[in-house]
Amino acid sequence: MTTAALNLRAEPSTSGRLIMTLAKDTRVNVLGTQGGWTRVKAGSSTGWVSSDYLR
Repeated sequence: MTTAALNLRAEPSTSGRLIMTLAKDTRVNVLGTQGGWTRVKAGSSTGWVSSDYLR
């Protein structure tokens, strides 16, 4: 991640329900993409993050 924290959301939208906030350098598994969003699995949680902040 290229930011200090990143919101993991239930839907690929800034208005999607917040699942959790990921700390910088949290490793995630990429499951897919949609528009400017990436679906990831972080630990036992799965959701969407803005693709702009992944590296």
